[in-house]
Amino acid sequence: CSARIWSKETGTSWLDRLGQYDNENVQKNKEAIVVAFLLPSCLSVYLSESPKPANWWFLLVFLSIPLFLSILVLLGYGNAQPHQRCIALGVVGTVLGNQLPNFVSIALVFIGVAMFGLSSIPDGASVSGNKAKVLAVLASILTAVVFLFDNFSVWVVAATYTPGITGTPTPLQDNGRIVESYILDDILDLDRRLMSKLRAVLNVQWVLVATVGVCLGVLDLQMVNKRTIYGVCIRALLMLASLRLIRVISFLLTVLPSQNPHCYRAHFPPPPGDWFSWIQIGMLPQAHGGCNDLIVSGHATVLTTFCCVATSVAGNRLVSISLWSMLAIDFLIEVYEGFHYSVDMWMGALIGTMMWQIMSPLENIDDQGGLNKKLKSLSSVTTSDILAYSIPAAAAFVSVVLLPKEFFPYIVILCLLFFGAQMIRQGFTHHLQHLLICLLFATLNIFL
Repeated sequence: CSARIWSKETGTSWLDRLGQYDNENVQKNKEAIVVAFLLPSCLSVYLSESPKPANWWFLLVFLSIPLFLSILVLLGYGNAQPHQRCIALGVVGTVLGNQLPNFVSIALVFIGVAMFGLSSIPDGASVSGNKAKVLAVLASILTAVVFLFDNFSVWVVAATYTPGITGTPTPLQDNGRIVESYILDDILDLDRRLMSKLRAVLNVQWVLVATVGVCLGVLDLQMVNKRTIYGVCIRALLMLASLRLIRVISFLLTVLPSQNPHCYRAHFPPPPGDWFSWIQIGMLPQAHGGCNDLIVSGHATVLTTFCCVATSVAGNRLVSISLWSMLAIDFLIEVYEGFHYSVDMWMGALIGTMMWQIMSPLENIDDQGGLNKKLKSLSSVTTSDILAYSIPAAAAFVSVVLLPKEFFPYIVILCLLFFGAQMIRQGFTHHLQHLLICLLFATLNIFL
């Protein structure tokens, strides 16, 4: 939005103006490095309650790797392009936003979604019938169906594993966790609460969600050459649906015992005697995971997909190092705290990156009809436009913050049916795209 207002005031292309700004004022300089170093240092002091210097240096190194590099790109280091700086801003801004109360962070997300919808309204009638748009909607529906099946299977595999229901079976030996615990506990003498606090401050999953949101924005505003929002979405959604299906088949074929004692009792009620109750329990969002949905981590499949999208769209080495190192930190802490076996995270990341490469031809499905589209002038946005794009974002915010989570899967099903009917009647419009993005962020908020 700011970039478009700037172009209106100067009368020049806003991409040209940003490029001119970069060439004139942004150089590789020591000041950018110093500024980029300050935020991780401050967060390290905030995190470390222990006077031991080892704790502070450990946190400083872990925080500096992703944040330092992202801030450098944000400041224009290395002649970073405008879309790369926007993505870096998504990383840094989300880490800072994570320190705010939860409902404030959620509100900021949906305000951003509404602003993006208003700033990307096409000038003139939307082109419907585009094959890529239709396929993107179908890929969204397929992914939603696979997620619901995954959610139900998490309950089924736990409720049919008798040793986990009646007691606490012995977990498998996890050599990865043993080595990690030895390094962190015995050598570095770190407090487990410190690791949990580090994970909460970074909140990697929401950094990647917000970063993917920025990627959708820069793609739709045509800031990335020869890439379209529909081509990238088709590739990412089908990759994610395939990963989740592989995961479900894997943990249904071979059931592994949970690492956590009394896991079933903490997550699920006793298995009911009628089918209706089974379905009802299975439809509850398993946002905190299950007990025996192992072998391939659902957490790893989602975050690996998001990381692949963000690094691919950014096309910047520093952003790639930042996001992948942040993802590695999250996976290590996930294993260290005992939520997953190390093989679960390894397989999720490995299969995910392979699937991203396999799915690359899907981007060619888009005929790139969305390129060179004209955007509606912000001065011509009407009150009805503001209401049309603000009300869905507000409804998504209310559904996330106020509605009971057990109702949400049914809301998703009803919304998808409504969106399908709208597409049949009116074609794929920009407003329908906005509704899908609102639903996407609300769904991620519930299920993550």
